[in-house]
Amino acid sequence: MKVFTARAKRGKLKYYDEHISFMLDGSKEYNWRKIQNEIINCSELSLPINLEFTTSKCKFKDLDSLDWAKSDFMIPILHNRLIEILKELGTTDFKTYPITVYDSKNKENVNNNFSAVYINNYLDCIDKESSEPIPNQESEKYDYRNVILKDIEFPVLFKIKGISTPFMHFSTEENIKLLEKNGANGFDFKGFG
Repeated sequence: MKVFTARAKRGKLKYYDEHISFMLDGSKEYNWRKIQNEIINCSELSLPINLEFTTSKCKFKDLDSLDWAKSDFMIPILHNRLIEILKELGTTDFKTYPITVYDSKNKENVNNNFSAVYINNYLDCIDKESSEPIPNQESEKYDYRNVILKDIEFPVLFKIKGISTPFMHFSTEENIKLLEKNGANGFDFKGFG
């Protein structure tokens, strides 16, 4: 079973801007430590009802060409057309939080075509019996390369228990083909393991 990390596609920004800065700026009111702790513990998120962002390193008129908008937000911000594809494929358990994006140059320009997507469950898919533990003071970690369990059903997108960070999502080779066949082209996939 070959597993890949799923990330936002690189845009037209220069490498430095793409990786250091973000396409969207979020409100400073979000309690990131609390939300990050809730994500790590797979808890219900205590997000405000109205999530608001302004454009940063992308032009407002180009927003709808993005499938995954990068931001400092702890969970992915996906275009609603990509979310619809994920819903149609039906195997990923996730919750969405609608987002309003304002043009940083003209607050009257508003885009409501994006939502934050929180994948609810972490998949426990590491074959710990075949894995070598990696010494770590905080918790027991495993050398997970090439030891993904094969006899379980993998959702289209998933997080791996003990490995995923808020931004780290995964897919399998078979599910990548399914996503692409259904028009979900907003991801960059990189071999994992």
